[in-house]
Amino acid sequence: MNTFGGDLHAPPPFNKVILSVFYYGVFLNMKSKQGRFLAALQKGQNFTEGQVASRFGIKNVSATVSNLRSQGFCIYANKTNGMTTYRLGTPTRAVIAAGIRALRNGEYVNLTA
Repeated sequence: MNTFGGDLHAPPPFNKVILSVFYYGVFLNMKSKQGRFLAALQKGQNFTEGQVASRFGIKNVSATVSNLRSQGFCIYANKTNGMTTYRLGTPTRAVIAAGIRALRNGEYVNLTA
């Protein structure tokens, strides 16, 4: 028996810190650079490429954003005055409709496999 009154090999209680997240079929390690970047975006924060590189240690920001997009996260890139700012958003109806059309036409390619 452990201190919670259960089996020694039982999983920890739900109030323990979660270090990984299963999100829409994607398993993300929230301690990884990509996971920490995504968590910050999910909190509503916006980042320039330089901020992403310095805060999270991500060298190739566009590749990381592309990878997250291919996993289904709607990350927008806004370019102003030569700087790109990334934010997490909600896809428009047009984007969702285009995705559904692509799936119906067999154009879907699984980039995460």
